Amino acid sequence: MITVPRPQPQGSPILRILLYHADAPTQRHVKAVLKSAGLPHVVAVQSARAIIDKLCLGRFDVLITSDQLPDLDAWRLARIVQSGRFGEHLLRIIVVCEDHEVSLLCASAANHHVRLLPVGQLEHLPELVKECSQSDARPWLLIVEDDPQSAELARSALGQIFNVEIASDGRSGLAAYERQRHDLVLLDLALPNVPGEVVLHRIRGLDPTQPVVVVTANTSLDSHASLVLDGAYDFLVKPFDIETLREACRLAIEQRAHNSMHSTREQLGGALQELRGRIYAAVHLNCSGKNQAATQHLKSAIRTCRLPPLTDDEWGDLKNQF
Repeated sequence: MITVPRPQPQGSPILRILLYHADAPTQRHVKAVLKSAGLPHVVAVQSARAIIDKLCLGRFDVLITSDQLPDLDAWRLARIVQSGRFGEHLLRIIVVCEDHEVSLLCASAANHHVRLLPVGQLEHLPELVKECSQSDARPWLLIVEDDPQSAELARSALGQIFNVEIASDGRSGLAAYERQRHDLVLLDLALPNVPGEVVLHRIRGLDPTQPVVVVTANTSLDSHASLVLDGAYDFLVKPFDIETLREACRLAIEQRAHNSMHSTREQLGGALQELRGRIYAAVHLNCSGKNQAATQHLKSAIRTCRLPPLTDDEWGDLKNQF
């Protein structure tokens, strides 16, 4: 039997959605929620490779996925599909995760411009899909360059990958950065009123993790070493070609995402270390008859996990085991 999709209201754009979820029942539930909300144009796939193949064949507006796919994780997939390799239109991505995973994934999601939605809030998915389809998923780039021709050349080269803001001097560049906190800064050193070196120092003072790619006409090795020590992620010597510029900016954004994930891993490592210590202490105290102190350590361990309370079924399973 052929099912005819419910027609959308006249004038409403048709939203084409790619869907993958590691949990098959969740994938079916997502598809049903979207269909009931008048969003029937959903193509379910089974891998990241299938997602890329579909994007090569045609345009989609939103990808809904879990954070892990059989052949890739959602974050590396996001870098691929948002790289501009599939045309000017950039795919918006929503990761559907377990409720207790939101705090663990939020840093990676923010750095990859991915929206998170807990499974427990799937009723909000249609609204989020429509919101994402109307937003711009590209990261923000601030170009601080006093030469209009050079600034427009950089905008033309990077406009498919980034939302671009241009500042023509150091003072306006700092003001723009303080207002927007861009994902990447492309900074010329030879600037009027506030020199590029000062702009670099102030930006890094506001956010030590901020990636800044410096543009300079100085070919001195001492100057380049000084820039790196001052916090520049990379530097480009004028004149440079477009592909070199694109690659430097792409790597800078990827490095920021990597640093954020490393920081998240360190936080998880610290939490696991504390958890292990609490459990060992609780076991020791319990064996010593100090049950009240052991209970306090176990309660602290539960808070460290940041997990939701057990469901009735989970409680029942535990009782059956003991």
